[in-house]
Amino acid sequence: FDEPIHLPPGWVSWTLGDYRMNPDHPPLLRRVAALPLLLMDVGMRTDDHAWLTSRPWEFGKRFLFRWNDADRLLFWGRLSMIVWVGSALAVAVFAWTRRLWGLPAAVLALFLYALNPDMLAHGQIVANDLGITLFLFLGVAAFERLAERVTAGRLLCVGLALGAAVATKFSGVALLPILGALGLVVALRPEPLVMDLGRGERTVNTRGGRLAVLLAVLVPAGALAAIVVWAAYGFHSRLARDPVIDAAFDWARIQPPDPIVRGAFALARRLQL
Repeated sequence: FDEPIHLPPGWVSWTLGDYRMNPDHPPLLRRVAALPLLLMDVGMRTDDHAWLTSRPWEFGKRFLFRWNDADRLLFWGRLSMIVWVGSALAVAVFAWTRRLWGLPAAVLALFLYALNPDMLAHGQIVANDLGITLFLFLGVAAFERLAERVTAGRLLCVGLALGAAVATKFSGVALLPILGALGLVVALRPEPLVMDLGRGERTVNTRGGRLAVLLAVLVPAGALAAIVVWAAYGFHSRLARDPVIDAAFDWARIQPPDPIVRGAFALARRLQL
C-alpha cells in the first residue's frame, strides 16, 4: 500500500534532485530501494497534473502502473531492500550475538530472525520500518562497543548509525535519549572506561567522569549524524528545483504549537537546517 509513495520518489530524488513527493518521510531508504532503477529504462511525465501539484499517491500510482511496468520496478526495488537492509540486519544480529555469547547463540539468533513473521513481512517491501529497525540496532550495538573503549572509529560508527536512523525515519531521533540512558547505565557500573583517541590510553574511573565522557561523545556523533542526513538529501535543503513548488510547501502543517519550540523551528528553517 505504501510502496507507491516510497519507490517512485526515490527514483525522482536520484534523477531530478526533487523531494516534493511525500516529504513527511526522510529519503534514505527510498533512495536505497531505487538504486536498481537507475540502470533501467524508467519513464516519467513531468507535465502530469499529479507531479505539478505534488500529489504523491496519484503520482506514485501513475508512475508504477501507467508509465512503467509496476511488477518489474517493484521486484527490483524490493530486492534492493532485501539485499541491503534485511540481509544487513541479519548479519548484524549474528555478529553481535556471536561476540557476546558465541557461535551457537548466534546461529539461534539468526534462525529466529530469519523466521520472524515481522521480518518476513516487512523485509520484502519498500518502506522505512525495517530500515529504522536496522539503524536503531546498529546504533545501540555501536554505542555498546564505544562504552567499552572510546576510540575515533567507534565514535564514527555511532554517528553514522544515528545519522542513518534519522535519515530513514524522523522518529530515529529517539536514538539520542536511548543512548543517553545507556550512557547513564554504563556510568553507574563499577568497570572503568578506557579512552584511546590517538593520544595514548586514559582510564576514567569515576562515575561522574564516565558519564561526562559518554555524554560528550554524543556531540560529535550528532554533528556527524547531521552530515549523514545532509548527504541523504543530496547536500541541498530545497524541497524542489522548481521555486514555485518549493515556496508552496505548507510549513504551517508541521508547525509546532509550543511558542518556544516554534521559535527554534523558525530559526532552523531560516538556517536551512
